[in-house]
Amino acid sequence: MFSRRQVTYQNHLSKTKRERGDLLKKQLTINTVDFIETEDLTHFLSLCFKNDPTSKIFFLRGFESRHRLCAFDATYDEKRIGLTTAWKNPFHPHTTYVSTAIDPRFRHYDVEGKLLKRVESYATVEHPLQTSFWEANDYLKSFHRSVGFKEIRKTYEPTLEVQSFQYFVTQTDQIMTFKQISTDQLLRRNVVQLVQSTYEQTHQANPPATFDVNKWDHIVCNTNTLLEGSFLLTQGDEVFAFAMLHKTEKSKTLELGWRGSQTLEGISSVLLLTEQQIGYAKKHGFRYLEAEVDTTDPYFTSVLEAYPFSSEPAWVTYQKR
Repeated sequence: MFSRRQVTYQNHLSKTKRERGDLLKKQLTINTVDFIETEDLTHFLSLCFKNDPTSKIFFLRGFESRHRLCAFDATYDEKRIGLTTAWKNPFHPHTTYVSTAIDPRFRHYDVEGKLLKRVESYATVEHPLQTSFWEANDYLKSFHRSVGFKEIRKTYEPTLEVQSFQYFVTQTDQIMTFKQISTDQLLRRNVVQLVQSTYEQTHQANPPATFDVNKWDHIVCNTNTLLEGSFLLTQGDEVFAFAMLHKTEKSKTLELGWRGSQTLEGISSVLLLTEQQIGYAKKHGFRYLEAEVDTTDPYFTSVLEAYPFSSEPAWVTYQKR
């Protein structure tokens, strides 16, 4: 039971919220934004996202992108209280990416809803819309669900400490490195095609653009790929499985890249190649292997389940069709 004082206080809060809401309806303006001074933008995003640099980076990726479609801000009493932006990604061109930042003092007044409607009404914005945020952010989760967004995946970025980890390296002629087959045009083409098909299968909700095999070859064998630490399982000219490894800017750290096999029955082969990569990292003095694991990727989730990776929060992706 609430005391009379508590009831009076709750009624006062409700009345204050209603009054602010009424003022917002009358005085809120939505404006097109072309440019914001870096200092002002940084200050506003820090206010909105506080100790959440990932969400801040996600917003800036869109706002500063040369593929930005539009941006709008919401002002009340001549002060910015909300900001949203929409952009395209040439690698995933079938989706419009959206990110919204709201002054925490003005959440739950439908400011974000009004900004989203302006984005949706913009001429070059096409559905599906897609956004991402931390799973623990109940406010963003509740808002996006209320306006028709649905979760399509979770992403984890765990770390595996390899120096204290026992691994088993299998010696067989069927396991080769990307470096070994770099001049074998047929094997190289076959592994690139398997990488492409695996990526497409694991990104059906947000498919990549249609590229020819030469473009995919450039993506797979770029300078960031450690060719001697990326492995494939072969028999003759046929490629059954692959596992890529990448350099990072962090000391003593490598990143596990895309991996897959011809069928889901080949997941054990993916684990076998991952074991080779753990051995490679340990042999060359690296301490950590990082990964970016989508729950829509059965190959990478099997790796996450098989090894003692660190436990990390989920970055969730929502779509509205």
